[in-house]
Amino acid sequence: MGKNEIQTIFNAALDILENVGIKIFHEKCLKMLEKNGITVDYKTKNARFSRSIVKELTTKVPSLIKFYDFKGEKTYEVGENNIHYAPGASAIKIFDSDSQKVRSPTVSDLVNFAKVVDILDNIAFQTTALIPSDVPNQIVDRYRVYILLKYSAKPIITGTFTLDGTQDIISLFRAAAEDFDIAKQPVGALVCCPTSPLKWSELMIQSLMECCKSSVPIIVVPAPSLGLTSLGTMAATLAQHTAEAISGVVISQLINTGTPVIFGGSANLFDMRYFTTLLGAIETVMLYVGLAQIGKYLKFPVHCFAGIADSKVVDYQAGQESGIGLLLGALAGINIMHGPGMLEFESCQSIEKLVLDNEICGMAIKAAKGFEVDDKALALDIIRNVGAGGEYIKNFNALKLLKEKIYEICYMPSDLISREPRETFEKRGAKDSFRRAKDCVRKLLEKYKAKYLTPNIEQKMKDIIRSASMRYSVSLPQME
Repeated sequence: MGKNEIQTIFNAALDILENVGIKIFHEKCLKMLEKNGITVDYKTKNARFSRSIVKELTTKVPSLIKFYDFKGEKTYEVGENNIHYAPGASAIKIFDSDSQKVRSPTVSDLVNFAKVVDILDNIAFQTTALIPSDVPNQIVDRYRVYILLKYSAKPIITGTFTLDGTQDIISLFRAAAEDFDIAKQPVGALVCCPTSPLKWSELMIQSLMECCKSSVPIIVVPAPSLGLTSLGTMAATLAQHTAEAISGVVISQLINTGTPVIFGGSANLFDMRYFTTLLGAIETVMLYVGLAQIGKYLKFPVHCFAGIADSKVVDYQAGQESGIGLLLGALAGINIMHGPGMLEFESCQSIEKLVLDNEICGMAIKAAKGFEVDDKALALDIIRNVGAGGEYIKNFNALKLLKEKIYEICYMPSDLISREPRETFEKRGAKDSFRRAKDCVRKLLEKYKAKYLTPNIEQKMKDIIRSASMRYSVSLPQME
């Protein structure tokens, strides 16, 4: 989109906020909004946000967020044109590599995901990738976070399913980051999703408010479905999505000015033939690239769900859909892309697809960085020396430059990507991508080194989980 089109969509979003409003099913939030000059109708639960208030408060959001690992050492800058990837989250199915059919995930599956993500170079954030079926629903949101913290030091993107879940998740963050202040050195973010069209549930507002109180970063992720929960045009869907996201930004800044907020996106296409919401369609990619442009226009860090395939298996379609989404998202400068590993309309995770997507992520990051054009890169002195018809492979200075620059110039994938001659390929068993990915997962799990927490930290985390189980009177699975 051009700048005029971005401004037109933003102005349409302002019009929606001011003249249509947002339904908010949280009494305390409505009272806070009214106190701060926002028009509230308590009967309909509707809040209308004036343009002046929106324009003032959207300038309060930090344009760059620095996340830390749980050791307080490695940092991940989210904002500007920095690019990071995170696995897709909250899958209710897992693609079983042996049967090549789907089944319900378990805690052991989530443990394996956490271990593999911890090792993968191009996946920056851990996510609660699966919903383990062997954990009670009432506590599964925080139990998933406990598993990630036990097996990895990478920062976490997660969400909650319960009114008190966010408090426990933040407590787990604090316990694991024992030696530093997570308000100043954030270690994770929570996804807070308005409901399209133009609504906030009590659960999501409660989670947003808890994050703001603790200065924990929030990713506001509307998910309007074009033709189903938004009008059937790209422009109208983008305008509605922007209004929904901005409402979350305004609420967060009224609770705690300066709370880090990421402008998230999961706008998608609805397929009228099959009644499915498409996450791998090119139109969905176009929507989140457009959302990135709007978010960057407003100087927000931006996020989207990219790398999700609508395919039901790890096949050509899965690679095509994920590859296009992850690459175009990188070229658009989207700061966090949330989706590698995902299949089947964001409902199924595959650890084999995850390691394959990791290679796509590396290539996409490389493509987005581009290449250098300077005197050293052009090396005209070497070209003159080799001359027309000469052989660079025999020139010492040409070989020296190649050795110095090859890893800057080229992304070197693992053996998952077949670049060997056919003879070698056949000697290695002539394995297709899925079988190579299956081998890769096995090797990564063998390679994984245990992330032992201190006994004090682990006990604090277990106490948080046990306390939650007692509140809900549910039994805990065996603590990993």
